[in-house]
Amino acid sequence: MTDIILRPYQRECIEEIEKRPPGAYLIQMATGLGKTVTFSRIPRRGRMLILSHREELVRQPLKYFDCTYGI
Repeated sequence: MTDIILRPYQRECIEEIEKRPPGAYLIQMATGLGKTVTFSRIPRRGRMLILSHREELVRQPLKYFDCTYGI
């Protein structure tokens, strides 16, 4: 897994999720704000589903996630 320093708003997003009880979440971030990096640092309590509409975005998470995956 790549060693990444999160931006303040990315850390805030993760901290807000950690405060809440386990469940399903929807996170919305604008283009270029580091969604993939942020998602890869959210503590997993099960499976995570990331939907992408372009091939390059489908493969992008492979750089950041330290678990098995399916495409």
